[in-house]
Amino acid sequence: MTERVSKLNLVIPIVRKEAELTKEAIIRALKPFAAWVHTITFDNGQEFCKHTEIAKTLGGETYFAKPYHGWERGLNENHNGLLRQYFLKQSPLDKVTQQVCHHCEAYKKLGY
Repeated sequence: MTERVSKLNLVIPIVRKEAELTKEAIIRALKPFAAWVHTITFDNGQEFCKHTEIAKTLGGETYFAKPYHGWERGLNENHNGLLRQYFLKQSPLDKVTQQVCHHCEAYKKLGY
């Protein structure tokens, strides 16, 4: 997840792309920032179908980018590309830990 103005980037491992797991991970990650969460823009994956529950819990609104319009989430797409340096497309992500994600966040912030 990437916050557009502050450029805050949160990398959260999820075992499977399932709506319930995605919802829980997003809420857990953003709960400390709930006072600042006004909107969240998702892509059109099925893992975001519980967006109304996320919005209700965090007190913000949710939006969806138009299909195949990655530029509507340009900063997020750029950050995803940078993370691909650590997690190649063929890599199984089900074993990635939060510690590894923090490591990637730290190196990305330092510009490595």
